[in-house]
Amino acid sequence: MTTLSTIYWNANAAATVAPSVVTRPRHTPGVKLTHEERMVKSDQHKFGLCSDCDAGLDDRADFVVGKHATYTRLLCNDCSAYYAQACTALRVQRFLKSIDGVDVCDM
Repeated sequence: MTTLSTIYWNANAAATVAPSVVTRPRHTPGVKLTHEERMVKSDQHKFGLCSDCDAGLDDRADFVVGKHATYTRLLCNDCSAYYAQACTALRVQRFLKSIDGVDVCDM
């Protein structure tokens, strides 16, 4: 015996489509152009190029500003996310080693 709510649920569940997941290849920073090629490509973009890869920066939302003690550099969002993820993984690794009794300074 089926009830009206069961029929309604089955009809709506069947009509629902799972969202598609878009996967992108992992971004790895690295300059692949020569200095001359970077200068030419840099002139073609409003904010220049990412300091760690060859990505062109045309909009303010395309990059973050990395400030260090002696210099400032522009990082594309993909490089910024890459370094944030790598830094988090390193912190977790150091934390796990410190829990196991390994002195963090000995790494």
